[in-house]
Amino acid sequence: MPMTCRSNHPLALAVLFGAPSARVGRLRARTAMALLLLVGLVPGALYLRVRGHVDDQPTERADALIVLGAGGTATRPSPVYRNRLDHARRLYEQGFADTIVVTELAPASEGARRYLITGGVPEEAVLLEDRSTTTWENLRFAGEVARERRVRSVIVVSCGFHLCRATRMARELGFDAQGAAAPGSPIEADPEKRRLQSRLEVRKMFAHALYEPPWPANTWWERQFGME
Repeated sequence: MPMTCRSNHPLALAVLFGAPSARVGRLRARTAMALLLLVGLVPGALYLRVRGHVDDQPTERADALIVLGAGGTATRPSPVYRNRLDHARRLYEQGFADTIVVTELAPASEGARRYLITGGVPEEAVLLEDRSTTTWENLRFAGEVARERRVRSVIVVSCGFHLCRATRMARELGFDAQGAAAPGSPIEADPEKRRLQSRLEVRKMFAHALYEPPWPANTWWERQFGME
């Protein structure tokens, strides 16, 4: 007579049909909670890092000042860009560097150059980078323009919220970089714009790590989070 296995016991059914045990369920719940916590903590930590650089100012002389672009026309930079250019001019007059590199897609870059020259900066001290459309390109192409002057150390001039990402990008490109936050930035002066732009910086840090560019930015990301 053939033997059959029949049981109505819940434990036996769990074993037979592969029902997850209470321990597995708790493990999955804890893993999900840990992932949610990580997703919440990383952007928060990066936001604090962004805000931690909003008052950066140089302490040492450099080979050049790089002014990150912010739009405008061939005759007049935007208010945000003028604010950055004014700070670069002050740093130049204080002797922090002998060269200023203005960065922005043409023709706004030419407007920035004219603005500095009109403000008293000698024409030969202002270099023009006119191809960039992103922060990474600002710095990369500025480096190419300044190469003939053997620029190794730079002061990156921008709004405060921009400096955490921008100075690290400059270092990725091989520069010895300091940041210079433009005082009175129209963006930093507006609480809503300040929060919006700072949050956007966090997203851009993720984007830079993932695809702008694939290398060496991944190395930068690994160093930030100890994943080497």
